[in-house]
Amino acid sequence: MQQETTPKQIGTKYGLMIGVGSIILHLILFVTHIYADNPSIAYLDNLIMLIGLILACRAFKANFYDTLTYKQGIMVGFWAMLVSSLLTASFIFLYIELDKELLEALRTEEMLDLAKQKLPDEQFNELMKRMDTLMSPWFIALTRLVRGLGIGLILAAAVATFMKKEPKRM
Repeated sequence: MQQETTPKQIGTKYGLMIGVGSIILHLILFVTHIYADNPSIAYLDNLIMLIGLILACRAFKANFYDTLTYKQGIMVGFWAMLVSSLLTASFIFLYIELDKELLEALRTEEMLDLAKQKLPDEQFNELMKRMDTLMSPWFIALTRLVRGLGIGLILAAAVATFMKKEPKRM
């Protein structure tokens, strides 16, 4: 007797793949220090998420009687984004925790951006104190986790909308 495919199974499987793709992207960005010079390049991660969600919904549809309801698409996307975001955020935390040079480069880049704004000394010093919290491995990883889930669920809703195929009524 064959077990029925569930959104959690497919989402988890593709979440692992999306997570590995995101980790490879972040590893390249971290090792080359491109991330420190241009943190917005990490938004390429959204493309990995989108492609992974499309593949996950296609796999679910192929394994579930060639149907995909909107709710199933959202659930596939939820599980995929949860798994991939947890994986990627864990990797980011560990990498930044171990690579103090990257963390220092991020702080320096942020300090230079603040200095360009020509803020009063008191305001500049206050922002520098806050930056220590914002530039911690925990905060960066937590930000990636929340961003991955938020953007991922928006992408999942879009993918589910375009890929849905309701079961045929008899």
